[in-house]
Amino acid sequence: MFLPAIYSWTQKYLADGEARLTDKRGRRKQPEELSELDLANRRIKELERKLKEEQAKK
Repeated sequence: MFLPAIYSWTQKYLADGEARLTDKRGRRKQPEELSELDLANRRIKELERKLKEEQAKK
């Protein structure tokens, strides 16, 4: 473990508590947080996945 990382974590904890230390990597955005374009892209990917599953069944 590197000292700078430990120092950074300590400073975050002291400033904002345990909530600041949560890992948010890979978190999906909620639908309320998405723009119309993001929602459309998400829907396209969902439909492409379903189509691919249906084609694999045949």
